[in-house]
Formats: sequence, structure tokens, C-alpha cells
Amino acid sequence: MNEQHINKIYDYKDANGQLLFQVVRFEPKGFSQRRPFDDGFVWGLTDGWYQRNGQANNYYKIKDAPLDKTARPIHDAVWFDTMEPVLYRLPELRQGIDNGETIFICEGEKDADNLAALGFVATTCPMGAGKWRSAYTETLKGCREVVVIADKDDPGRAHAQAVARELYSANINVKVMELPDINETAVKDISDWLTAGGEKQAFAELVIQCPNWEPSQQDSTSVIALEIQELINRFGEPYYLNKDGIVTAINQSFWASLHQSEHIQLFEPDERAFYRYDPQNGLYSVISEDVIKQEIASRLLEVSRQQGLPTLERKRTNSNLNHIVSHLKGISEKKNAFRRDNTIVHLANGVIVFKDNGEADFCSFSPNYCSRNQCPIPFNASAMCERFFNELLYPAVSAENAVLLQKYTGLCLLGNNLIQKFLILDGQPGRGKSTLASIIQKLVGQINVTELRTKHLNERFELFRYLKKNLLVGVDVPGQFLSEKGAYVIKGLVGGDWFDAEQKCGTGNFPFQGNFCILITSNSRLQVRLDGDTGAWKRRLLIIRFEAPEPAKKIPHFENLLIQEEGSGILNWALQGLGMLLKDIQSGGDIQLIETQKKIVDGLLAESDSLRHFLMDNVIQNENADLSTTEIVEAYAEYCPLKGWNPKPITVIHRELESLMLEIFGTSKSNSIKRDNKGAKGFRRVAFKDKDKRPWD
Repeated sequence: MNEQHINKIYDYKDANGQLLFQVVRFEPKGFSQRRPFDDGFVWGLTDGWYQRNGQANNYYKIKDAPLDKTARPIHDAVWFDTMEPVLYRLPELRQGIDNGETIFICEGEKDADNLAALGFVATTCPMGAGKWRSAYTETLKGCREVVVIADKDDPGRAHAQAVARELYSANINVKVMELPDINETAVKDISDWLTAGGEKQAFAELVIQCPNWEPSQQDSTSVIALEIQELINRFGEPYYLNKDGIVTAINQSFWASLHQSEHIQLFEPDERAFYRYDPQNGLYSVISEDVIKQEIASRLLEVSRQQGLPTLERKRTNSNLNHIVSHLKGISEKKNAFRRDNTIVHLANGVIVFKDNGEADFCSFSPNYCSRNQCPIPFNASAMCERFFNELLYPAVSAENAVLLQKYTGLCLLGNNLIQKFLILDGQPGRGKSTLASIIQKLVGQINVTELRTKHLNERFELFRYLKKNLLVGVDVPGQFLSEKGAYVIKGLVGGDWFDAEQKCGTGNFPFQGNFCILITSNSRLQVRLDGDTGAWKRRLLIIRFEAPEPAKKIPHFENLLIQEEGSGILNWALQGLGMLLKDIQSGGDIQLIETQKKIVDGLLAESDSLRHFLMDNVIQNENADLSTTEIVEAYAEYCPLKGWNPKPITVIHRELESLMLEIFGTSKSNSIKRDNKGAKGFRRVAFKDKDKRPWD
């Protein structure tokens, strides 16, 4: 060691950033490990007897010393326990897993540092190729994707394949890649590749093009045999024989665990349903218990024939199968598996994973995303949508409102209403509202959309229709749509409230959280049934008003044409909008609106409360006066147009007037107001502010 000098020191830290040990590189080339102790180091990570060497407070392992803590070989020997190694750059690795980033495994600390310098999350295992441990696999559980970069030599390739097998067995999505030579310059690893001129964008493209790793047939057979033996070790033998070789009983826990090991599936206890993952589209879909029982019965039959045990075949009774399925529920249960608390968008050909700052990565399908909602449009980073911009969007709305629509469309793709708001598109007919709404629904996927019916929202079975949906829509709704008796439920459907959905002719309730996106279009200015909760409605509302002239030429079924020709381009527009929205949330906690957009919401709420505004502006208390209901209604009808408002329907006026008069003026309705010597309905002790000249005249 004295003939060498230290060239580089690599720190290995725990998840909290505390130094655990170091890998020391020497020149001429050599490596050693050391761990801090007092003001020096212990040179070595294994347990054993160590001795201080020289003046420096460094301890070196005593050769041939007994591995017995009670047998001190010399008087100044010190026993040190094993230091369990960890993956390199562990704090950054943990953060990357939490952020849903791709994790890169290199061969060597130098490669990991060089890759991390480009902004990627990179790691390695200490002591080089062939030193992978099961603990490292445990560390990586929960990550969405791992890419193993193989050194281009036999040990490097063997190491990469061994790591990939370990990760694949742990249900971690894994790729193995070798980097190509550059301009006839031989490349062995990522450091060589970067030195030869490789760049970040080119590396990212290589990762996207790299296929997912799959085990060979030999690997698969070995993995299956190992998994079955592990199940036997954990749950016991699959069946029990008597002395005559007759199967007397089967181990139901074993068969449930075997079935679970052979499928990627889960049981959602609140929905009381099994879901199975399809690697072709990355989706979890419901699978019935009857299908699962048939699969288990077939597996029992297969094993009975392989083992020559006809009596095992006879154990495929309905009772046994039901008990196995019951065990399977416990083994595969995953509560809130499909809770919308992530930032992924599931597309036809992959998954876009967003970070909090709005940046995103395109990734392969993985069961770890637990997705059951998919956009049917494929991702193509270079796709454009010129016709969508020039013939639909920009002629219909202002630039600021186009951005607002872009952000909310991206939010609809996400299916997780991070801002707890719903969007209204209103204005004159024929301006493109319904076409845009239809395009948004097609982006989200019609199977993930259902109709919002405010008239039925507070009815017993209505909410069950919303389970498994991302987007609720009301298209071309009438002006009283938000004044229906069930409209108040909308605030909870976007605001994170919990509901119980009841299925007609079903059993029990299905709890779900209201974080839906809601899109409403109307040719009228909607009026909201406020019920004294103006503040809550204000927090939930976004409005885009379509006031541009009607287009000279209309194209039939324009939305279908645009999706067919420019679907991937429109998808890119929406994904960019989601990225902008996430930046808004990171910087300000909410979507950013300009003043005119805020004023439109304030105006709608004021119009929705127009009767209150009229009374407070134009009626006063007067002990010697009274007003008939007819007089109030007529005056209100004159007042509203001057404010640019539509008066409320007469039935709504009569419903609200009595409570407002009591609240504001403390007067109740009377049926004996005198007008023209006849009795009339009205209110005592109130008068108009100006008898002769009303303020709105």
C-alpha cells in the first residue's frame, strides 16, 4: 500500500447523508474500502480483528486472526463488526425513486458520477462486477424503471444480466443497454462514451429505444423453480400424501401464493374486485373470481398429471377453490391501489411521468403505476397540430384563454384534479365549444368519461356511475344546470371529498374520493345555486367565454378529423399544458389566472346572487311602508339587464325572496298587503330607496 498513492475517494452514505464508508482508488490502479472511526479509518468492511498501524489513527485487518470475538490475537487488537455495504449515491437514489425517475446502474463509481453530472439518477454497487446483493434489490423496490448499463466485456455483460434477473424477479421494470461506439472510437462504458463525444439528449434517446429486459427460457425455468421452492419454504408443501401415496389434502395457502406469483394482479378490498395487469397496454383490468378459480383448477390438473397424482385432480372441488381464492384476496390485497395521487399520464404506447417542476419523461409500461385509465392516443414528440390551432382554437378564444384551456386539458389527461376546480365553456352556439369538449373527451378516452347529471347527483345510485372515471362532462347544458338541487355535490366531486357509491342491486357501498375533472359547456350563462356558499364556489370555478364571431365555414365532425390527423400533436399540446400547470402549482400553489379570468368568475357568482344584490342596492327598512311581491319582481326585472345579467326564473325568485328578505331586513312574508283595496302578498316595513326615481332608472 505504501507503493501506491490515493487517486480518488468515493463516499458511500446512508439515506440521511451520513458517511458510512469510502471506496479508495489508488494509482497504480487498485481499490480498497475504509470506514470512519474516531479521527481515522478502519481499512476494511468485513468483521474481524484489526490493529492500529503507525502514528495515524488507522486500523488494518490482522491476517490469519481467528474469527472469534472472544479470542483476541494480540493485546492491542480491536474487533470490528461487518459494515453492510449500500448502493452508491444512496440519498440521491432514494430521492429519485420517490420522484418516479429512471434509475441507472453503472459498473463503477466514476461512471455513476459522470452520468449524475448530466442530471440522471445513477448508482453502482461497491467492489465491481459480480458483487450484487439482494439488499440492493430491496433498495430499488418501488422505482418505476431501472436501466443497467453493461460494460462491453464478458464480466460486465454477465454482471448486467445477473442484476437484471434479480430486479426482474422483484417485479421491477428493467432494461439492459450497451453504449455504441462513436465515430470508430471504441466505447466500453458511459465514461468512454462521453469522452468520445456522447451527449445527454443522444443518451436519453438510446434509453427510450432500449427494449425492456426479458429472461431467456433457461432463465425463466430457473426463476420459476427458485420461486416455487421459496413458496414451499414459506407456506409448506403444496399437498399432503398418506402412506399409500394418496393426496389427502391440499395446502390452500400454497396454491393461492403460486397463483399470485404467476400473475401480476391485486385485490381491491373496497371494490371487492380482482384486477390483473396486462403488459401489452400497461393496464389493470377487472378479472372475475370465476376465471381465477378456473385458472387454479387448471394448474392443479397440470401438476397432478406432471406428478402422476390422479388424487390431486380430485381436490379441485368448489369448496377448495373458494378457499384458495379467499387466501388469494389476503395475499394480493392492495387498498387504494388506484388512488389518483400520482403525476403520470398513461398513453397508448407508454407512460409520461411528470415531476413537480413540470418536466417529464416518456417511460415504458410498468405494473408499478397501478393504472386502469389510458389515453388512446400514442405519444410522438415531434407531432404537430396546425389545423387544431389555426382552424379551431385560436379563432375561438383569446391567447390567455387558450393557455387556460391547455392547462385544464392536461389536467383532464392526468385524471387527478390537483387544483380542485371545474371548467365551464360558455357563449353563443356555433363557436367551437362542443368541438373542443369532444376533442378533450377523445384525448382522455371515452371509456374514462361519463355524463354529469346535476338533477340526479343527490340520488341514491348516481355516484356509482363515476367509479373508475377520470372526467365528468355536461355538454350543451341548460342555464339552470348548476341551479339543480344536486349541483352542490360538484364542489365535493372536484374538491377531494369522500363519497360512498351504492350499486343498484348490489351489496354494500364503495368509498371513493372526489378528485375528478369536470368540463361543462353551455350556450347560456349558467347561474349557480349558491346556498350561501359563494366562497366555495369561487374556489372551484374556471370559465372561458366564447365571444368570437361564428366561423364562416363549418366542417362536419371536425373533432374526428382532427383526432385522426393530429391526435398526437394535440396530445403534445395538452401534455405541455400539464407541465405548465405543475409549474404554476410549484410556484404559487394554484393555477395562475389573469384578472379578466378572475372577473368572469366574480361576474357569474354575482349574477347567480342577483336577487341579493338587487335587494341590498335598492331596498331599505321603513317601518311605515311595505312592498308587494309583484312590485319587487318587476323592479328586479328592470334592474338585471342594466347589470348585463339574466333575471332568475320566476319560480326561483319566489323560492329565494322570502329567505333573503328575512335575512337582510328581518321581515317575513305577509299575505295581507293592501293594493287597490285588495289583499296582496308582500313584505312589511320595507320600501324602495327612492319612491319616485329608482336607482336603475
